[in-house]
Amino acid sequence: FKVKIGEIAEIRTGYSFREAIVASENGDLPVMQFKDVGEIAVSSTKDCVFISSEKIKSSHFLKFNDVLLSNRGNYKSSVFKCHENCIASGVFFVLTLKNNEFMPEFVATYLNSSAGQKKLLSRQNKSGLKAIIRSELEQVELPNIPLEKQKQIVEFFSLYQKEIEIIEKIQQNKKKLVDFIISKEFKE
Repeated sequence: FKVKIGEIAEIRTGYSFREAIVASENGDLPVMQFKDVGEIAVSSTKDCVFISSEKIKSSHFLKFNDVLLSNRGNYKSSVFKCHENCIASGVFFVLTLKNNEFMPEFVATYLNSSAGQKKLLSRQNKSGLKAIIRSELEQVELPNIPLEKQKQIVEFFSLYQKEIEIIEKIQQNKKKLVDFIISKEFKE
């Protein structure tokens, strides 16, 4: 059994800036950009560009557990897990789930999966531009599975991500060791 994203989530686009996003000297509002999304969940805004919140309406602020999905290029999804005010730039769709039948982490995990990417690609603009519009995103289907199964999938994916991180650290440490051994040999 499948369900369309438009049935389970309110979808809006991120804040559209008229010009390039430039950090404000007295910036108090972080802006989530494509570079800030990588993990299944975004839990910090410390690396974001900060702008002045003066002219930004609170309706643009992200909510805890909103799902961010980049709307062009490499479709990347993550869950916003911060309690402070923040906005998403216009490169994102912001999905606010309508009820508790779906875990936001499951939605993001599915959208990042091969199956989810295929669904997004099948709905993208046919003009050759890698982009998806809201009306097409609303039609993307997700598997409608019980919460317990969603939780298992998210936990499995989280373990997979941690394993990748550990493997990358091991590779970095091996490289450092090889570099150290080589440099020691050439010094003697």
